[in-house]
Amino acid sequence: MKEAIIKRESVRNFIKQPLTTDDTKFINEYIANEENQKGLFNDIKLNIIEMNIDGSNKIGTYGFVKNFSGIIFATIPNRQDYLIDYGFVLEKLVLELTRIGIGTCWLGGTFERKSLVSKYAEEGDIIPAIIVLGYQKNSRHLQERIIRMVAKPKKRLDVSKFTTVKNLNTFEDYSEEIEMLRLAPSASNKQPWRITVDDSIYFDIETKKNYEMFSKIDLGIGVSHFYLTAVENGKNINIVKDDNHILKIISVD
Repeated sequence: MKEAIIKRESVRNFIKQPLTTDDTKFINEYIANEENQKGLFNDIKLNIIEMNIDGSNKIGTYGFVKNFSGIIFATIPNRQDYLIDYGFVLEKLVLELTRIGIGTCWLGGTFERKSLVSKYAEEGDIIPAIIVLGYQKNSRHLQERIIRMVAKPKKRLDVSKFTTVKNLNTFEDYSEEIEMLRLAPSASNKQPWRITVDDSIYFDIETKKNYEMFSKIDLGIGVSHFYLTAVENGKNINIVKDDNHILKIISVD
């Protein structure tokens, strides 16, 4: 997945066309597989809605995204562990879609949430974010260019800005996993994850005002990059809750 992590970018301008039969089949088989619904602590049951080419079932995005072919989302309780798992599970799918050439973009505050919640969510549940997907158009529309100027999505914090190193050996062992986490997308590019590297690796978030919910999703997204890179590198790890931090890594090699 490292190649997909490096390649992934947020796409906001798509070619106006439906998903191919093969791609629709791939996505439906992926989300139907119970293994792909497993988060760190909870199962996240994914849904896909394909957009009609005539726009009759369009989900509004206030002009931020144009001509996407479908959306993926889930309904969850508004709890920290579920929000982390939401980011973890959906980002794994984002990377699979990147791998097969489908563009994606996370949307948190820029889609019409009420209609989705009223139709799909049980009382008390939320849809904190959605993934829009489709085939990337080469050009960027004006709104997208403005967003990229403001958020600077390609600009990432240096590892030293979000990592406290107390054990150099552990840091060296997991330096590539931390680098892949650094490349993760986040709401308005806030990059809220904070890592302490000691005998183990501990994850926390630095929450900004009005981004409390999204920061937890972002942590799940970043941790998915870390986890998938560790698996690809042949490491056997568990990610668990911690009394003094949000999450920690347990190596079971």
